[in-house]
This record gives sequence, structure tokens and C-alpha cells, in this order.
Amino acid sequence: MPTPQETQKFIERTLANYHQQGGENAIILICSSRHESYNAMALNALPENVIPVVVEELPSVGIDTWFAALVNGATQVLFAASRHMPETIQTVLNSEVGMAQQLLENLGLARETIDILYLESLREGLPTLVEKDLELRIGDVEGSKRERLFHSLDVLSAKQGVTDTVQPLPTTAPYGTVTCDTDKCTLCMGCVAVCPTKALYNKGDRPALDFVEQDCVQCGMCEKACPESALSLTQQINWDKESRTQVIALHEEKAAECLSCGKPFAPQSMITMLQDKLRGHSHFDNEAALRRIAMCEDCRVVDMFENMAENPEQQLKY
Repeated sequence: MPTPQETQKFIERTLANYHQQGGENAIILICSSRHESYNAMALNALPENVIPVVVEELPSVGIDTWFAALVNGATQVLFAASRHMPETIQTVLNSEVGMAQQLLENLGLARETIDILYLESLREGLPTLVEKDLELRIGDVEGSKRERLFHSLDVLSAKQGVTDTVQPLPTTAPYGTVTCDTDKCTLCMGCVAVCPTKALYNKGDRPALDFVEQDCVQCGMCEKACPESALSLTQQINWDKESRTQVIALHEEKAAECLSCGKPFAPQSMITMLQDKLRGHSHFDNEAALRRIAMCEDCRVVDMFENMAENPEQQLKY
């Protein structure tokens, strides 16, 4: 079975060949191999500019491929679906197509440009066919799934002359940004540990929480993982490629420098918070123990052993 990217390449090549042969107003009809009789019925009823592409399951072809088709000369992408398909497949397909239609509206294009054609409805007449050529032929769309999608969207937004740089999306959208309440954030990096796409990350060279909007899928795991409830998500589409792809620091602060060797080793706010919380604890009932919190790992161990050598009874506390 071909991979989704192989299917995309096949569609791109098919459209290129179609246009080289003088074809016009190409409509891609994605069909399931499980419904051959329905597919044949649909093709008999639809005009000749409808090009069938057969896949195992309709949702196996992602939104990146649909928009890649539009920037390579397809005037419309349709899914040949059936009301008899498993409900789970219909739910997934409706959700994905609904998201694509929201993006089309934001681009100023007709929702029907990407749509579901329920084959049973052909008995009542033809669906709404979009045959306006966007006059785009950009060729192969490369990169990861998300890079391919945004490359196609950027081409379409430039073609359509989108002026609203940032537009809101439904709360279920997998596109958007993350904001950080810097008064609450301690740079514990719990959010970085759970981020599945590395949209939130830290390079380790300074106490900072870095973020790339294009990589964020709005899964909400960072929001749930934050012990300080410092993060919040906003679903949106950002048409400004530069700001969407650049690394921004959601929160950054001065590093605490080890009291012994002077090496930067942790956010200053975290060290202060730990000292405040542990003050009065039986293991931190003196200034030497509290001072040790403000040391790096190596110096902390050295200081503990030196203290035990000078005061052997202190071993009872470790």
C-alpha cells in the first residue's frame, strides 16, 4: 500500500500529465478501493474532467495532499464516500474536511473546493462542482507533512491576497499559538518534556522556553503538564510565514550562577522558589544547607562531603 506522501506524488504527477495533454479544470475524486461499484457509478455520472484516485481508506490521504493538489492545478478535491462506511471513518473524514473548509473560507475560497460527495446522493443530481482554475502549478511539494501543508497554504494566501495576518480557528483546530504567564513560569521545562512535536523546546544554552508556532498541534499536553498553570493555547492560523516559523522566547530569565564556581546552572527564580519552600524543613534548617541549593550539582556534592569531613555528625542528616 503506498504511503500518504507517495499518494501525494502520484496526484501531483497525474495533474501535471493531465495539463500537459491540454486538460482543463481538473477535479480530483479520491475513492476507496472498498466501494468499486459505487465508484464506477459516480464516474459514469460525473463529467470527464473528474480524475479518480483510488486509496485503501479515504482518511489515509491527509489535508496536506488535498491542498498540494489545489496548488498544482486541481480546481476541487472530492471524496467519494458512502453512508454505509463505518461511522468512525465518516467521523474522521467529516472532521478533517471541516477543518480544510474553515481554512478555505479564511482564504476567501469556496468551502466546496474540498468536499465530501456521498455517492448515494448522485441519484438526486450532481454535486456542486468547482471549476475555477486558480492558475497555480508549483510542482512537487516537499518536506514533512506540516511543512507541505503550510507551503501550499502560503502559496494560496499569496494568490488570494490575504490581508488579515492572524485569523481565529475553532477550538478543535490543530493550529495555533501558546502564551506563557511569565510571572508564574519557573522554567521547570515540564512542558518541553511532554511536547510531541518539539514546538516547545530548550537548547540548553540558557534558561528559556522557546516556541515555534508552525510546529504546534494544539494538543494541550503542555497546558496540562504545567504545575504553575502558566500556559494557555489559542487556536489560530497565522498567514505570516516569517513569524509563524521563527523561534520566539515565551519566557527567558537570568541564570542563577553557582555560589562556588560561578557556572550558570538553573533559572534564578527556581532557585529562589526552592529556597523559600524548603526554608524551615528539617534538612534545611541552617543557612549552609539553604546556600547549597544555589550551587551547581558538582559543587553541591563537594560542599556536602567537605561539611561531613569537618562535622561527622552531619552524616545523620543525609
